[in-house]
Amino acid sequence: KRRGGELQKIAALKAMFFRHPGVRNVVAAEGPGAEQHRAVLLRPDSALSALPEAARQLVESGAAEFVTHRLELGYDKVSAEDVLRRLLPEGVEVPRGFETVGHLAHFNLREPQLPYRKLIGQVILDKNPSLKTVVTKVGALTNEFRTFDMEVIAGRDDTDVTVSERGLKLRFNFRQVYWNSRLSEERVRLLGMVEPGDVVCDLFAGV
Repeated sequence: KRRGGELQKIAALKAMFFRHPGVRNVVAAEGPGAEQHRAVLLRPDSALSALPEAARQLVESGAAEFVTHRLELGYDKVSAEDVLRRLLPEGVEVPRGFETVGHLAHFNLREPQLPYRKLIGQVILDKNPSLKTVVTKVGALTNEFRTFDMEVIAGRDDTDVTVSERGLKLRFNFRQVYWNSRLSEERVRLLGMVEPGDVVCDLFAGV
């Protein structure tokens, strides 16, 4: 703290700055007489001995202090991954990702994660305002249409989605048809082969 402006100019120190979405790394200093000083927040694992020489000289001369600062992050400042890492029991892996289909998030949760599916779904809704429904696949693909059973684990039970893709709006029921976002290029390729007035019948299209 104290000569925070000088600390911020030390290029080698910038790599040690605390960085978190929505959180400033230069804040009001704490303690008696601190109202005239600013504190530069460093990563929690930072040590005085690891500071760049220029920063250590400021500390040793008394122009700056190396102190502990308590920072409390609210739920709104913590990512979904961090929240789940804290809430899920040890040994239960945080889901690596999900597919977004319109307003719906689609998970393929593993067996150890299923008892916590409602928690996972609610955290995802909290952290992604554009999502309204979270589902997870139940069982395996068992029919020729490649659709699957699913459970709504958070949000409203609404699987009628609208997906925007390459300037087109596709509307379908995610429960009733096969959808794969990775086939986007194939859909564009086929669209380029169709002329006005053509009638197309694709028995294996899904969407």
